[in-house]
Amino acid sequence: MNSTAPLLLAGALLLSLSARAQATNTGEKVKLQVTLHGGETHTGTLEWEKTYLLVRAGRKLKIPYRDISSISAPPEPERAALEQEYQTREKAVPEQDAKAWVALGRWAREVGLYDEALEAFGAAADLDPSDEEARRGSGLAQDEQGQWVMVGLLIAQRRAKLEPKDYAGRVELARFARSHGQHDLARDLCGQVLLEDPYQEDALRVIRPYTDAYRQRSRLILPISGRWRASEDRTRHHQKKGFAVYALDLNKTDAKGKLSKGRGKRLEDYYAWDAPFYAVAPGTVTEVREGFPDNEVGKIGDRAEKHNGVSIDHGEGEYSWYVHAKKGSIKVKQGDVVKQGQLLGTVGNSGGSAIPHLHFTLVSYRGISVPWEAEGYRIVAPDGTPIRVSKAWPREGWTLEAAAPGGE
Repeated sequence: MNSTAPLLLAGALLLSLSARAQATNTGEKVKLQVTLHGGETHTGTLEWEKTYLLVRAGRKLKIPYRDISSISAPPEPERAALEQEYQTREKAVPEQDAKAWVALGRWAREVGLYDEALEAFGAAADLDPSDEEARRGSGLAQDEQGQWVMVGLLIAQRRAKLEPKDYAGRVELARFARSHGQHDLARDLCGQVLLEDPYQEDALRVIRPYTDAYRQRSRLILPISGRWRASEDRTRHHQKKGFAVYALDLNKTDAKGKLSKGRGKRLEDYYAWDAPFYAVAPGTVTEVREGFPDNEVGKIGDRAEKHNGVSIDHGEGEYSWYVHAKKGSIKVKQGDVVKQGQLLGTVGNSGGSAIPHLHFTLVSYRGISVPWEAEGYRIVAPDGTPIRVSKAWPREGWTLEAAAPGGE
């Protein structure tokens, strides 16, 4: 077992085949950019109707699927542009106006410029030491004697007094760190809790804004080829585990959207059974789990962690996990250097799985699930129209198509 990025179990697959593909990956609807064949773009939340895409972008737009050229994540401001805007705003702040510095600190914090926020709040605290928001924002906190001290030191002192398994106490310290501008510390405190107890609800709530804001370093493709459906997590079982919040369960389908032949009583009836899965990006194999039996259809094994799978290190702290592989199918071993699109194994029904499917997730922070985007695939609309995706996080409920990559 590799202690840096252990493969953790995925929950049992809960099958749903609703007529409309509504995303349930997150608690909120995500905005995407829709580009028409003529080049016109619209950004908003999407609802997949029978013959048209409903785009909510201030007003409701009904766009026939045949008119859509592509869908992608909307472009985000580059950090350099945000830093430039901070400098512009900073120049406009009157040097002796403490409230204006606090306002600048708030803005910088909201857009994720945490170092700049500390700087602005610090300037405000120097001008008005009685402003508690400025002091907190600049990384200071009051100790038991009412003295203002560095919040990192105070947290270290308080954490040293906690019992090792006092997760609630550590999460409370994370909230305290967050309220005093120590966002990296808040995230790390919750991340450590979730590595020890992935089901800790308070830690999941506190870390969520930080993981939602995560931007991947690796360029990914989908781990599958052919037509697959991303199943809807109706019970939100992924959301209850620190290692699976942004995961997808992928099920191969036929042209009509069916997952299996006949009544699907045998593993061999499922189109996902023994289907190949591939490395989403180049990297080094850090763990292989192999030798566990595949469950009978509808029967989850006695221990859900007994799954076959692969973990790949893509560098910069990012790992991809592929879970529920078929026994004896894995083609790589620990330490192998793999290419993007290289065959890793075939899909099975091992571990916490009721029917054959591939559980995929990207993790960072040593094992915490993070959002991810893939390139170069298609969405199949409800009327069968294929729509190109340049780069976007596949959503639950979508039917996806991808060409077989090279390197098998």
